[in-house]
Amino acid sequence: MREMTGFKTPWVETKEQNEIRAQNIREKIKEQEISNTDSNQLLKVRFLAEKENLPFQFEIIGCVKTFCGNIRQNEEAEYSVIAELSDFSGVEEVIIGHTALEHLFGEAIPKTQRKTWSKDNKKRFKEKGQNVNDMMFNFFGRIAIRRLPAKSQQRFEAQAFLELTDTTVPRESSNPPAHFFPDEIDVQVPSTLNFGDPTSELKIITFEASDLPPGDEAPHEHLDFLRENFGHSQFRDNQWRVISSIIYKRTDQLVIMATGHGKSLCFQYPTLWMNAHVICVSPLISLMQDQVDQLNAKGIPACFLGSAQNQKRIVLANIYNRKYKAIYVCPEWIEKNILQLRRIMSKIPVALIAIDEAHCVSEWGHDFRKAYMGLSSLKQLSPNTPVVALTGTATVNMRDEIIKCLDLSNAQTTVGSFDRPNIFIKVKKKTTMFDDLINSDAILPYKSIIIYCRTKQLSEDVATKLAELKNETKSTFYHAGLSTDDRESIQNEFLRGQTKVIVATIAFGMGIDKADVRRVIHYGIPSSLEAYYQEIGRAGRDGKSSDCIVFFNEQDKFIAEHFIKKTSNPKRKEQLIKGFQDVMNLFSTTTCRREFILDYFGEKIDRSRTDFHVCCDICHRLQDDESKAEIFLHCLVELGDRQGVGKIIKMIRGSNDNTMSNRAKISRYHGKGKHKKPDFWKGISAGLEKECFTARISIPTKMVGTVQYKYQAIGISQAGLGLNYMNSSE
Repeated sequence: MREMTGFKTPWVETKEQNEIRAQNIREKIKEQEISNTDSNQLLKVRFLAEKENLPFQFEIIGCVKTFCGNIRQNEEAEYSVIAELSDFSGVEEVIIGHTALEHLFGEAIPKTQRKTWSKDNKKRFKEKGQNVNDMMFNFFGRIAIRRLPAKSQQRFEAQAFLELTDTTVPRESSNPPAHFFPDEIDVQVPSTLNFGDPTSELKIITFEASDLPPGDEAPHEHLDFLRENFGHSQFRDNQWRVISSIIYKRTDQLVIMATGHGKSLCFQYPTLWMNAHVICVSPLISLMQDQVDQLNAKGIPACFLGSAQNQKRIVLANIYNRKYKAIYVCPEWIEKNILQLRRIMSKIPVALIAIDEAHCVSEWGHDFRKAYMGLSSLKQLSPNTPVVALTGTATVNMRDEIIKCLDLSNAQTTVGSFDRPNIFIKVKKKTTMFDDLINSDAILPYKSIIIYCRTKQLSEDVATKLAELKNETKSTFYHAGLSTDDRESIQNEFLRGQTKVIVATIAFGMGIDKADVRRVIHYGIPSSLEAYYQEIGRAGRDGKSSDCIVFFNEQDKFIAEHFIKKTSNPKRKEQLIKGFQDVMNLFSTTTCRREFILDYFGEKIDRSRTDFHVCCDICHRLQDDESKAEIFLHCLVELGDRQGVGKIIKMIRGSNDNTMSNRAKISRYHGKGKHKKPDFWKGISAGLEKECFTARISIPTKMVGTVQYKYQAIGISQAGLGLNYMNSSE
């Protein structure tokens, strides 16, 4: 808002001055050929105010009342009041039937500044020899839009007029207020409003494409800018590929990167580099508020528009004055305010439109939002403004659907790695809530935990049970049945660390940016593999070791199948069946669960990589089995080749009976596996035989008549002997 000092016109006008100004207005109207047609009446009011630079800061503006009529109920109508004037914050978009009241200068000048402002201006007028005793330096300008329903139909009488009053001056004032317009200047709007094409004068500001810098690496000037504005010395994998295409080629983008891999920088950096603005589409109000707070904390001015914005007029005024770099909106807001968005993009340069959580557009996705399907209108609105769709979860088929639904036919697709090597994945059989969560290490050792449940009732039951923990661990439940205020309060307490455990349905978590979540527990079966991956991605965002546990049993399978049977929509049912099967395949796999998930999302990984360590319960069990196999082979060698399985197991479990030789009893492997049952060791023996480290041999014993008796022994193979020697140097 421009500082309100140094105005052209004094507060008090003589009659002669008033007449001179009236004549100037008439001449300007004639010069500009502003007619009295319906569509030009409001433009006339705007022109008179803008061109004459009237002293609205000192005098009462009066009241401009507009009753919008002859428009169907719920049809959108635009009413702009001197939007281009820097002195005003008044821009209003009205849905017929709503009531809005705006105090222009009451919002424009903070209360703390008004007293000083009035005092300084009174002093200025007094120095000029003018009488200020009767002056009241108040701010009365307002615009009111009200509805007047007709008695018979849902229509509205339409009338607009400028009303000037002398309420700011005491009755006996010697200085009556100046009149803005003489009586003969007609500013009436007829009863039928003809709005015409509201977008005809709203040309969207765009940027031209240019040549990419040479080479695949970011130039030094970009690295310097990155360091100065974001504190990073280098771009991460794929970031520069996306950013350079936005800045120089001006192409649409589909960006798929795992949580914490730098998706946000892909739209924040071009915005600052181009000294422009970004429209960010986000699915949840709470998510928008959180992201806006984070950006403001980093020194990047941001705001959001939506139903939860209680300072809409101030925010809109600041947007037009280019005070925000990032403007967050939800898809539902775009549905209802596409003309408002067009107006914004015609007044400020928008570098790109970012659509976060773009997987919500897919009907096959776990977070499907119908409003996302309407976002193709963004390309129709401004074909030359890049649309950047971002998500951390998307299969190959889902990527195609996102591109199709958002009309990004020429988009560049960038797929980062889905790998989260710091997360340990574990699947356990559910027993009782007490044994699984209370009487175990599932909760106590960890600082911050999220527990996901399939139903609201289960989330409340689990939270109640956690209250039995004999420490001061604070836990609470979170689901869609809570009020918006309660959900926001619970989420903020969790983010601030005041709540250690949050037990929630899938309503919680999208966009939650809490770095130190050490464990995510699913107490039941997730709805799909995409949902599961998205939810475990909330653990370990700081890169430190974290783990994720699923507890489930046959009852959970029955519940999941029950949900599927209750679904009447065939396409939705097909989606749920596939999601259930994918999750059950993950739970039943005998190979690495991490590798299974990566393969599902189309990513192949080299297991020989040094960072591909033990990452799930299956890998851990296989590694444990390998160490147990070494014990078995050592015992076989020390007992002598060709021993029966039973004797080997006796040695491993520490037997001291007469069948054990003294050499076996003093071996360091004697009793090494006494904590495991015989059946476990029989399984190890079978596994070694299957992998050809041992071989079954029939040993002849005695002849009874013509019958040769034999017993089954275990012999070590060359491979097994090599494995034994390789691991015997410890």
